[in-house]
Amino acid sequence: MMKTGTSSAALAAFLLMSSSASAEIPGWCQYALSDAPKSSPKFESYAVAVTHVKRAPRVQLRSAQARLYRTQLRDAAKLGAQTGPNFAGHYRLASWGCGTGCLSWGVVDLKTGRVAFDAKMSSLQNARIDFGREKEDGDYAGTRRAFYEFGVLLYRPDSSLLMTLGQPNEDENRDGMAFYHWNGRTFRPIAFTPATKLCKKPKD
Repeated sequence: MMKTGTSSAALAAFLLMSSSASAEIPGWCQYALSDAPKSSPKFESYAVAVTHVKRAPRVQLRSAQARLYRTQLRDAAKLGAQTGPNFAGHYRLASWGCGTGCLSWGVVDLKTGRVAFDAKMSSLQNARIDFGREKEDGDYAGTRRAFYEFGVLLYRPDSSLLMTLGQPNEDENRDGMAFYHWNGRTFRPIAFTPATKLCKKPKD
């Protein structure tokens, strides 16, 4: 599994809170990354060339949301210049916590500094994600050479495909596993499997 750059301490705290929260709900079923259907879209089908930049771009803070998270976005741009893009050829996907079991994120264009958010899934809740299957999920991400972040995001530097897990914007009706194609401006939905088709009852 590729590392995301998030501190191990922050990740451990995030996972502990998430696991505890889901375990407290009677009958709550869970699913994991490794439950992805075999027919799921492939990263290779959305391959793009990777471009490295020598200097971090000036991040464009044109929206209130971008200004609110300017530190995280600027850090992502700097890291992108130092270590390379982590998504779709020349983009850096940045993320930050937004409460118990919640992750917010955005995308920075390392060439222009343009920032993009998707209002339909600006945050992802991982209440149903089964973190007890970390090894299986790590193997799944590793064989695909992908970054797996906080149980809710899977992506690659050389592909414009994004995979999400969990509840977008705390919407239980959209809980599940989704795939999107990034076209440089927006995320186009490709496939979705609802949590009800992925879920397994947690072990006692």
